[in-house]
Amino acid sequence: MKKINILDKTIAKISPQFALNREVAKQKLEFVNSGYSDHGASKRKNNFLGWRFGSGGPDEDIIENIVDLRERSRDLFMGTPVACGAIKKFRANVVGAGLIPKPVIDNDFLGISREEAVKIEKTIKREFDYWANSTNADSMRLHTFYTLQSLATLSWAMNGDVFAIPTLKKRSGVRSRLSIKLIEADRVTNPFNVGSRDIKGGVELNDSGEVIAYHVADKHPGDNYTVKTERITAFGSTGRRNILHMLEPERVGQRRGVPVLAPVIESLLQLGRYSKAELNAAVISGIFGTFIKRGLDNEDNFGTLSDVDDENKVLDRDSSKVEMSSNNIQMLSEGDDIVTVNPTRPNANYKAFVDSIIEEIGTALEIPRDILMSRFDSSYSASRAALEEAWKRFIAVRKMMKDYFNQPIYEEFILELVADGKIKAPGFFENEMKRSAYCKAMWVGPKKGTLDPFKEVKAAELRVSNNFTTREIECQEYGHDFDEIVKQRGNEEDKIRELNINGVEVGGLSNG
Repeated sequence: MKKINILDKTIAKISPQFALNREVAKQKLEFVNSGYSDHGASKRKNNFLGWRFGSGGPDEDIIENIVDLRERSRDLFMGTPVACGAIKKFRANVVGAGLIPKPVIDNDFLGISREEAVKIEKTIKREFDYWANSTNADSMRLHTFYTLQSLATLSWAMNGDVFAIPTLKKRSGVRSRLSIKLIEADRVTNPFNVGSRDIKGGVELNDSGEVIAYHVADKHPGDNYTVKTERITAFGSTGRRNILHMLEPERVGQRRGVPVLAPVIESLLQLGRYSKAELNAAVISGIFGTFIKRGLDNEDNFGTLSDVDDENKVLDRDSSKVEMSSNNIQMLSEGDDIVTVNPTRPNANYKAFVDSIIEEIGTALEIPRDILMSRFDSSYSASRAALEEAWKRFIAVRKMMKDYFNQPIYEEFILELVADGKIKAPGFFENEMKRSAYCKAMWVGPKKGTLDPFKEVKAAELRVSNNFTTREIECQEYGHDFDEIVKQRGNEEDKIRELNINGVEVGGLSNG
């Protein structure tokens, strides 16, 4: 039974009805203050007083703030080392020198022999390698396809999303007409006089909520030009995409992407300011000079000090400005005094404090501090765990890159090959599933860092022997082509056998 305190007993004697109402109110309050209402959703705890919060839909929360987020993210990239390093970590680990496709045609579904499929795969690989490694892959004819991958990843991380338009251009002496036009996020924007159409952030939806078009400015809005927007339908008459949109969604119904630095913009800004302030303080501490108080009677006695070398400067006593420089000797006027200043720089706690802030930043970015700072000063197990944890994030971004950018472009390239008769693919245009079977590919990029090469090689052997991977994939992860390696190995073995037959010692072994 619930105990009644003395105050309640007293009130009950004086006014039973008031006591009853008081007890009912207390019971209601206990009921209301249950679950989250007494914890994270509490409206009466002092800890939550002054906490301004609120949330709108993805369009209000993201699109209304996306311009500021982009500009601040780019500014941090250009001027804050940690921010710059974080964004470049994505580029280096997600695509590196480029994600390379390995054609794997589904011959069983297509009803063709494996030999015939291998023949088509070799043709696709040869044609794609030639195109991807030339600047003809770029609409500006500046970059290869692999450089475009790198640029797209960098732009996505910095701006939140990036767009690409596959175009067909007939160029003199060029084998393939396909070229890729990258569009920076800022150029996809609302047109003037939008009207009643549902266009936000340059992305147009129909009544059922499907993306039907993008509005692309002819110039970057930041170039101080009057821009005109072009409406590009998301899909063509055949159902293929006219424009590719690479983004990592975080809200249901989200139209535009958010820069990866968005959650840590304030932390990075303050960290950059603090680092610069510490650096400036350390520089000032390093050039702190000597102050000499001289009397009127000795005014001429210090004139010889001006004859010292360039690094020991004497400033005139009438100078209205104090100059700080290395080994500076500063004269003071009669009546002035010297106050010794100890800047205590560099700060002994600087590294520990900065490391703790970087750990918090790394948590939001899903990149451990060891990886973010490229500093492996922990144990082997700890460093290995950091690599594994970061690799989960990089693999997720790589899949996004493959799904939104690489694979659609690869399919456009194969479509051109089939249309031009360079490969025979029955049913390619009539059946969507057959088209997908011809376009299947594995995309292989840089592998995660190695702390112990011997252990990594043994692990690769086990992966291959247990059919978790293939020799070709292992070769591609190191940036090599398996077919070329096998061919070159064969040439080398033939050369070794030839030399051994002639009695020449090779590799410490002789024929005889």
